[in-house]
Amino acid sequence: MAEEKDAFYVVRKGDVVGIYKSFSDIQPSLASFVSSDPVSIYKGYSLPPKTEEYLVSPADCKFDPYSSGGRAFNVSSSSRNLHGAIQFDTRLSCNLHFDGASKGNPGPAGAGAMLRDGSKVYRLREGVGIQTNNVAKYRSLILGLKHALKERI
Repeated sequence: MAEEKDAFYVVRKGDVVGIYKSFSDIQPSLASFVSSDPVSIYKGYSLPPKTEEYLVSPADCKFDPYSSGGRAFNVSSSSRNLHGAIQFDTRLSCNLHFDGASKGNPGPAGAGAMLRDGSKVYRLREGVGIQTNNVAKYRSLILGLKHALKERI
């Protein structure tokens, strides 16, 4: 695929947004996009240098209610490139969904987990005996994490 001179691509997966200068930069990351979050790609043209600088700059992040108290530094745009601003993690990842319940509190309880790594889906379950609802939920989390370690996911 021939790259166009002034084209840029905005890729969004869930809450994560990345900006790339060529489609070939996106392709290695597409394989890791197997999850429940939808991926959308927008192609645009002629991203002015001032706009590019603004998009990669954290200077407008003065207050972040979820931060750990760190500060944003305004690094000059010459020391970084556009597609380096936000990069998708190309390592393998997995999703763990878990839940536990008891009939009565305490009562007969069970735990279940579903583990997805992009190519396989593992459905796990176990009886917990006479336990509380909270114990069953914790057991389902532990069940999923132990299986992820066992399968080296």
